Amino acid sequence: RGVGTMGALDQFIELKALVLEAMEEHAAQPSGSSFPVDRLELLSPFLNVVVSSEVGGAATTAALRGVLKIIQAGALEAPTMSSQVALTEVIHAVKNCTFDSNDEVVVLSVIKVLVACAVCPSPALVSEASLRDVFETVFKTWRGFSIRSGALLRNE
Repeated sequence: RGVGTMGALDQFIELKALVLEAMEEHAAQPSGSSFPVDRLELLSPFLNVVVSSEVGGAATTAALRGVLKIIQAGALEAPTMSSQVALTEVIHAVKNCTFDSNDEVVVLSVIKVLVACAVCPSPALVSEASLRDVFETVFKTWRGFSIRSGALLRNE
């Protein structure tokens, strides 16, 4: 599954329209109501970039940072099936991230997203298999890069 630059741009434009519409709907709702955008729908354009072999390291890093911000904003904290599916998809996409193995900025972003998934506030959202994938991927990514790592990874 890959997405070219134009395909990714189209997906982000559609996502922007969806989020703006949802924000308008959400503003009209009583305080405390949940945000009406499906979590996987919110993450899909980012995850498509992450797994694409057709985009460069800068785009992959930007997509990973976007995913990290969504996780850190608490969008996947609710103990719902939607959050569990989205978190599993994030782990799967990041595990299958395509990037130049010499790009330590992407490596660091991969590790940060996976760690954020592993320490999510709702432990029931992350299956044992997904946690195993997180730890194996972090270990393999770090081990493969640590021998030739630059200052960025040594300082993190």
